[in-house]
Amino acid sequence: MGQGQCPAPKGSVEEAPRNGSPPEDDPLAARHRQTISLDGGNPSTLKDGATVASEYPSYYPAQLKPHDAQFRLLFPNIAKDETLVFVFRACLSLNDHHDFPGRAYVTTRRIYFYSNHFSLVFTSCVDLVMITDVTAAPGRDCDFLFLHLDVEEGSDIPRRLTIKTFLDSMKLIHKRLNYIVNMSQAKEPPNLEKIFKSLIKMEDITRTPSMESWEDVSLNTPVDGASRNVDGKRSDKPFKPELRPDHDLNMNKRKHDHDSLRIKLPSQPVHYVPQGAPLLAAEKFYDISSKALFHVLFGDKSAVCQLLQHQRSAQNIRQGPWSSLHSAHLRRDIKYQIKMADTFGRLRLTDVSDYQIVDVLNDHLCYVVTDKRTPWHLPFKRYFRLVSKIVITYVSKSRCKLAIFTKVEWLWEPYIIRSIIDRQALNDLEQDALDLVDLVSEEVKRLGSHNQTKMAIALFGHIGRQTRGTEFTEDSQNLKPYLRRPLKQSGIIPLLLETSGSLLQSAVSSLMIWFWGLLRWLWKTCRAHSIILLLLAFSVLINAFHSYHDTVEWWHERNAGNFMSRLGVGPNRVMSKAVYIKDMDDAIANTTGIDISNPGSCFSTFRESNALGFSDMPRIITPSETNTKDSRTKLQLQRTRERLGIYRHNLLVALRVVNRIEKEVVQAEWERWLQQETQKCHAIETLLKDRERLNDRDGSDETVSDLKQRFAATDIEDIQYWYEDYCLSCQQELEKIRG
Repeated sequence: MGQGQCPAPKGSVEEAPRNGSPPEDDPLAARHRQTISLDGGNPSTLKDGATVASEYPSYYPAQLKPHDAQFRLLFPNIAKDETLVFVFRACLSLNDHHDFPGRAYVTTRRIYFYSNHFSLVFTSCVDLVMITDVTAAPGRDCDFLFLHLDVEEGSDIPRRLTIKTFLDSMKLIHKRLNYIVNMSQAKEPPNLEKIFKSLIKMEDITRTPSMESWEDVSLNTPVDGASRNVDGKRSDKPFKPELRPDHDLNMNKRKHDHDSLRIKLPSQPVHYVPQGAPLLAAEKFYDISSKALFHVLFGDKSAVCQLLQHQRSAQNIRQGPWSSLHSAHLRRDIKYQIKMADTFGRLRLTDVSDYQIVDVLNDHLCYVVTDKRTPWHLPFKRYFRLVSKIVITYVSKSRCKLAIFTKVEWLWEPYIIRSIIDRQALNDLEQDALDLVDLVSEEVKRLGSHNQTKMAIALFGHIGRQTRGTEFTEDSQNLKPYLRRPLKQSGIIPLLLETSGSLLQSAVSSLMIWFWGLLRWLWKTCRAHSIILLLLAFSVLINAFHSYHDTVEWWHERNAGNFMSRLGVGPNRVMSKAVYIKDMDDAIANTTGIDISNPGSCFSTFRESNALGFSDMPRIITPSETNTKDSRTKLQLQRTRERLGIYRHNLLVALRVVNRIEKEVVQAEWERWLQQETQKCHAIETLLKDRERLNDRDGSDETVSDLKQRFAATDIEDIQYWYEDYCLSCQQELEKIRG
């Protein structure tokens, strides 16, 4: 943030004791509250006062000249062309613990801070080009100015600087700073004379407030972190001071009393989210002001919280008054009795104490109340608290929002079952939040539609004015005859069972959702080709069934074959294909040239040694017989005979195929020739029958004469004999073939 010779706000604080402190503030200046009427001593006491005064332009304000001389003594390395245009008293807040009171010097390029506090000198500066926005908010003890900076990610420079003002007008400083920042970032900045005229003109503007204009309060709520909770820890709330009228710009004393009754609020809703990552349990908008809703919920005479406890079967509910004895925040206790089961299962009334703390009390803008309860119905109730943050924020003039955030604060965490207890506790907090919203809605209906804020204060009381608590009685309240959801005390085992059931239900629901999603996807994807896909799926199922069936059968046959092989029973792979000499002799007339029936003793020995018998089957040689050289020769001979037998089998098969082909050819030719001869015999038979018929006619017939001439050269008896012998035989053979 710091540039040039100015240290950054997080820089070291120099210890520079001086001979004299700056002169005391002029009481007249404080009385008139002029922004530029700051002390700075007599110009004659400054070393360069005479020389500097002669260099000022004619339009330079006379009241700024001593401050400019003092500024250049405090920051001697500032360039001459960097003109001082604005000075005001301020307190720079770097963090929650360190505030540096001093002066802010505004030039045309930077804002310089100088502080001499307890003999410690602190200097810092901010470039105007780094400032993105200047916001302001009034406070009870001081006013706040916020410089929003444009810094890079991961930088140690804060994104916002807080400046507190006490005597000077906050609105005038805000307007002047905004003007100077906008001027420094303009493409064509005005000249110095125009800048001074604009700054001086701002001092003469008279405020004209009205109840309908709500835009003077910035949406950027101040956060200085100065507030702390009852435990001494830093609060997570933003600092939202109360609104108060500012009459510094109003010089018309006659309108002072009239304007003091009017306040201005933002024109846009206020947004607030508590720190610590709480969960939003419930929220609702109401057509009343945020102040009225705050009194409805937390007024001294409000019984909304007591009604909520009564709906949880609480008895003897006592609500204490709001007090701030132990801290800067208002707090009240809520005590009641509840029936709880002891170790032996006996129901007894047990005292329970809860409390509420007002974290943020910013009238008309934001209210935050922390409600901490004892989880009497859950296991490990001594080691955690149920926390609800009730946030009421401004939306518009007659509209607000109620938001309830919940979380669980653990003092000691049981690592195994913490998530189970957290889930149940958050569910209970969510139900409480919903019931609280319903109760508030019923109470808001009682306010009517006119003067709701006054009516809320009249019905539900102020905040913190009552010194005595209230006790809840059923006779004094218009109660409904039923309890909405009474809490039930539960142990570890019921919680585990309930969690397991919910997980199982979630798993089943997820599976059903995935299943229906898959069906929808299939329907959308396969609608155009559904028939083809169904047929394909059916074909796949059928093929899978048959493949499985065939595989099972093959497996059973394989197991049976292996079992038979282990028993020594198996097919003879050689005889299945080889044809030996005996078979060849039976099939065709052939000989190998070796007389198997040779009765000689020498041949008998050869036959026995080489497994040559009348059956012509080679003897199977066991592995134990293959050790000697003679046995290896026998095995080689056996394998050779097997190969020759296979070759002989192939030849025999080929021979049978050739014979079959030849038989078919001869058979076809025989049938053709037999039909041809049968036709000839049929013609001879016709002629013979015609001759017998002609013998009975006259010889004058020409046909008869012709037949006589044809048969004259041939012996009719021979033809008759040949026909009976040959033609009848052909007819019989033809009938055999056809039959």
